[in-house]
Amino acid sequence: MNDIYQWDTLQILRVERFEYGIDFDIEGFLRRSEQREEQRLKRQVEEIDRELEKRDSLSEQRLKDLRGKIEHYQSELMKEKRKPFGASTDKIDQLEDRIDELYKQKHSCKRRSWRDKQELLEERRRKMRKLQELNSKSIEDILDLL
Repeated sequence: MNDIYQWDTLQILRVERFEYGIDFDIEGFLRRSEQREEQRLKRQVEEIDRELEKRDSLSEQRLKDLRGKIEHYQSELMKEKRKPFGASTDKIDQLEDRIDELYKQKHSCKRRSWRDKQELLEERRRKMRKLQELNSKSIEDILDLL
């Protein structure tokens, strides 16, 4: 599709140049267009890289918070279990439930983070493929169509 568009664009430019006697630097136009596209793709890849780092950092912070809460409730649970005669089974059950809930949140957070990261990496791979395709196409190949 992209090749067809480029070919059509070249045909239009050739016709306009021929019909109207326009002195238009097609080669320069194509080079500048290619350079802009390359710069745009590189910026997008860099933005994805920054977003990956940012999201990794946020995910790590969230996991750190959850681990801290789990440790806190585990400590409270141990204190409650160590009470000689005052251990409340209701309190123990509540603490165990809370710990289980936090472990589930931790697992869910890891899973969301992994999926999110995979989506960003896939987007990055698409941009890199486009960049490689752009670099592999030669201006001379396009100009041969003229």
